[in-house]
Formats: sequence, C-alpha cells, structure tokens
Amino acid sequence: MSKHLVDNEMEPHRKLSFLTKDVGIDSHKIGIFVAVLTFVGTIIGGGVVGLPKAFYFTGILFGIIMNILCGLGSVYAVSMLI
Repeated sequence: MSKHLVDNEMEPHRKLSFLTKDVGIDSHKIGIFVAVLTFVGTIIGGGVVGLPKAFYFTGILFGIIMNILCGLGSVYAVSMLI
C-alpha cells in the first residue's frame, strides 16, 4: 500500500490539499465595476422576484401607488447621499 493512501502517515495539512488550489493573492481581486454590477443585480433580482407577490396581496392600484412612493423615497435617499 502506498504511504500516501494511509491517513495516519500523512501530514495533517496535506490531507485535504487536493481541495484547494494554490493561487496568488491577486487572483481574488475584482474591479469596482464588477462589484457594483453584482450589488445592483442582487437588489434588482430580489425586487423582481418579490413584486408579483406584493401586487397579488395589495391589489393593482395600491401596489402601483406604493411602488411609486417607494421609488420616490429611494430617489430622495440617494439624493441625500450625493
């Protein structure tokens, strides 16, 4: 039997070394543009999934009114940040 197949003889840090790749620290960096796109995509994706159920429970008229009010609130909040 090969000595690498026996767990007791292997060094502890080498037992799971096949699960990780040895990559440099620079390979994990992403740009600001990619980070912003990921953030916006997450927010928009959650809203798109949740809107039909919200409209179902509130009704079309009240759903549209609340959607407009939330949009105006978001515009106001962003204008305060800038």
